Amino acid sequence: ILSDPYHKRLSVERYAYGVYAETVYDSNLFDFRHLNPQSQVAWKREILDETAEHTFGLVRNIDDRVIYKEHCAYRDGHCVESRIEAPQGLAVAVQKIYYKSLGDAENAVVLYDRIGQAVMWKVYTVGEDGEFLELVEEHWDMTQTPPPKDLN
Repeated sequence: ILSDPYHKRLSVERYAYGVYAETVYDSNLFDFRHLNPQSQVAWKREILDETAEHTFGLVRNIDDRVIYKEHCAYRDGHCVESRIEAPQGLAVAVQKIYYKSLGDAENAVVLYDRIGQAVMWKVYTVGEDGEFLELVEEHWDMTQTPPPKDLN
């Protein structure tokens, strides 16, 4: 993990046997630090293409700037996967959503970086309408609490 002296930019680089392999994440393209409830209140989603199985759209911030592109896949009316791209079209992350009503072990969300490594997972309670309600548990340290195998 690399940072500039003012901590305004973060990047994660992957090395294989001590040799640079790729940049996994760069906050200049997409800043995960903006994925917080305070910022998200002002975001708006713009759907550009929609079918029963998928949607494609843009998410804009309060300044009407595109924050990211989102491709969502649906099963039985539930969003089960969200692929996130930077506005430039570069893959950033994949969010997989699990539902007990679809036979999954938990009502949960797992966020993966662009190389498929889990970076966060959350478990929720679900209302009668099937929507996630309250956060039950949240994990950001994948070395201590990786997602359960039945959520991978």
